[in-house]
Amino acid sequence: MDIYEQKRESLMNQCENLLGLLNNRLPNSLYQSTLIDLISDLQSDGQMITILGEFKRGKSTLLNALIRTALLPSDVTPTTATINVIKHTQNHSKMDIVMQDGKVISKELSNAGLRKFTFEEGEDIKQIHHIDIEMPLNHLSENIVLIDTPGVGDLNEHRLDVTYSYVPRSSIVIFVFDATTPIRKTELDYLKDTVLKLKFGEIIFVANFIDRLDEEEWEETKDYMDSRLRKIMGDEPFKLFPLSSRDALVNDKEPDFTNFTTYLLDQLNDGDASHAKLEFFSKRVKSIFKQVEEEIQAIEVIRNASVKELEDAQKQLETFSDKTSNYLETLADYIKNREEEIISLTFKSISHLETDLKETIRENIYIYEGAKFQSFVEKNIPLIIKNKSKLWINQYSPQIDILLKKLEQEIVKGFSALFQKEMNVLRLKHSSGQIEGINTSVKLNSGSADMAIKSGLITAGAGTIMAIVSGGLLLPFITMAGFPFINKLLAERKLEQLKDEVTPLVEKEINGVIENIRAATRTYIESEVNHLQEKALNRFKEYVVSYEQNLEYEISRRANKKMKEISSIELQDLLLIQQ
Repeated sequence: MDIYEQKRESLMNQCENLLGLLNNRLPNSLYQSTLIDLISDLQSDGQMITILGEFKRGKSTLLNALIRTALLPSDVTPTTATINVIKHTQNHSKMDIVMQDGKVISKELSNAGLRKFTFEEGEDIKQIHHIDIEMPLNHLSENIVLIDTPGVGDLNEHRLDVTYSYVPRSSIVIFVFDATTPIRKTELDYLKDTVLKLKFGEIIFVANFIDRLDEEEWEETKDYMDSRLRKIMGDEPFKLFPLSSRDALVNDKEPDFTNFTTYLLDQLNDGDASHAKLEFFSKRVKSIFKQVEEEIQAIEVIRNASVKELEDAQKQLETFSDKTSNYLETLADYIKNREEEIISLTFKSISHLETDLKETIRENIYIYEGAKFQSFVEKNIPLIIKNKSKLWINQYSPQIDILLKKLEQEIVKGFSALFQKEMNVLRLKHSSGQIEGINTSVKLNSGSADMAIKSGLITAGAGTIMAIVSGGLLLPFITMAGFPFINKLLAERKLEQLKDEVTPLVEKEINGVIENIRAATRTYIESEVNHLQEKALNRFKEYVVSYEQNLEYEISRRANKKMKEISSIELQDLLLIQQ
């Protein structure tokens, strides 16, 4: 068993032991459901590897080499048209076709079956969300998840869920180049503006098809690729592996491929992403132990209280709901004001984007001197608008999530302060952490149940905003065909006058894109604020109910001598579990 698995199992054992202790001796504990969620996250934790690359880079053949069988079609061009999610199983191999509407169609796993979902032979591809493939992967890792992405001529045309769902959740992203051709600008742009902005784990670069180069040619190519990638990666270290995926499929002991797979598995075991995930899980486990400790101390206060103190505390509870209602009205106003502040700050940044877009487009139109102005306006200009808009979303959405997280913390502290102020008879030493629990949650509108997203390991702002804006709304449709006077200027080759006529039309399209981004970010912020407010309120209500149950039990026990005392857990019990 590797280091990562050992530490993950140790954390899981601690949680299972604590859950057993609470079930037996503290059945009213707030943290049983939280522990169950945490155990589920640890059990389902997978090490995701996503493979990216443009057409004809040999991605599917490389994946076939990794799984040691020619399963994925790789002899047609282009090939993969769906997202294929490959997982380990000890059972019979199979594939499930997951449709966009959630329907699942199970089929026998075969190359012929997958061939139906290539671009060349594919039918109803747009109706398919992804294909789940289960097969034995003992030679890799039992918790590994391999993501085969569709081939595209331009990586920026990838489906939203490739870019904004799989890339941020991947422990490793494998970026495949063709060693026999120069690195394309589109590849570097996608790497710089998207992958590096969204990635969680490491990027490993592969120079495929080196069997087509001699040693001297490869040395020159390596120097060239290192130089291009260094400009993008900056000070971040990276690995570039030369290999032939075709040779590796024939012989998995091929030296270059062995070097690649050894490094790959080492990073899964002890790389940056693995350390980050273990640290995240460890913090969650430590947090819940701390909260259970505070819960035990609160129960001890109840057990040691006098009868009068218990009765006074119960009277406070009777009037507490009215005071809570008044507080909630004030809180709602406060939250609304903070929500508008976040929206206002975001809209200021969007206004800067609008100014930058218009200045960039004016400059591009002004300096254009070519003979194909119509094509430039109808094709190049929309791409500039789309790419700069995507870049803003990738860069600014994490700032939105930070502001939302701060607001959530303020709400939780407010609830804690309210309880300490109004329920002060027993002088409970509790913190806002008891109300907050550890269920941080940033959700995807797509309903993703992924642990990393729902638990807060990664944020989903960019993906959600992009999903709301959705596809073409960032790519304006600009056509000059409907304006006879422009066509006349084109025919007369009056380029400067034509530029003056076209610029306002393009700026009008930019206005539309900006409004779409504003609407999408407002929708996202309002939805998330409502979600975190509801979550904090529910957590607070659970806390009050638990306190009330423990209070009532102790009062009833003292009135009825036959009832057992509230189960006591010594702090030493917790320390033993943590060891």
